[in-house]
Amino acid sequence: MRPFLIVIATVALFARPSQTQALDQAFCALRDPNTEIYSLFPEADSYRSIVRLVDQQTRTALSESLPFTLHFNELAEHTVYIAQGGEEPLGIVHLRSEASKWGLVEIAWALDFDLRILDFSFVRCRDRSKEIFEENRDIRAKLIGADFTSLKKFLSTDGNSLNLDTMPVDPKATDLGAVIIRNALKTIAVTRTAWNDALVDLKDKGNHHQ
Repeated sequence: MRPFLIVIATVALFARPSQTQALDQAFCALRDPNTEIYSLFPEADSYRSIVRLVDQQTRTALSESLPFTLHFNELAEHTVYIAQGGEEPLGIVHLRSEASKWGLVEIAWALDFDLRILDFSFVRCRDRSKEIFEENRDIRAKLIGADFTSLKKFLSTDGNSLNLDTMPVDPKATDLGAVIIRNALKTIAVTRTAWNDALVDLKDKGNHHQ
């Protein structure tokens, strides 16, 4: 019997549908990518996904730059999405999960190709204090445009709590705030490590369209 060759495509392109549809795809980190991607990048008309293996090497790299790292159950194939306007890449959408005392918190981060935060949305979060981070303009202003270095300043040195000197929030929101910042730092660090080759190419293509 002839052996079967199974090929898994790691890059897929999706055009913007006329109506929101649920997409069933391998390694889909977002349950409803159409809604999340076009909400974070309303100017986009399509997107493509890129799958990479987040492995022990990635975990080790994170532990060298952060006081915390990935859990072993996070080591697997993950997906990032590239929002596009025509042929121009606009930015990255990367969803990551973070454990909290309220259960799993899932945040979709919109990043530019220098890995600065453009926007974010909660995909899953049971803590009502999330509204502070969604609606408070001063707090959002601290997060939008932040990069890895500036985000680290929002946490304590050990990474366990929010630094209220740099990120003053209502006391009831401090625990969730620390979860959000840790999640953002992991997202940027993982993207930089596992998708570095794609970032170089995307940044170059973006420059050519300017």
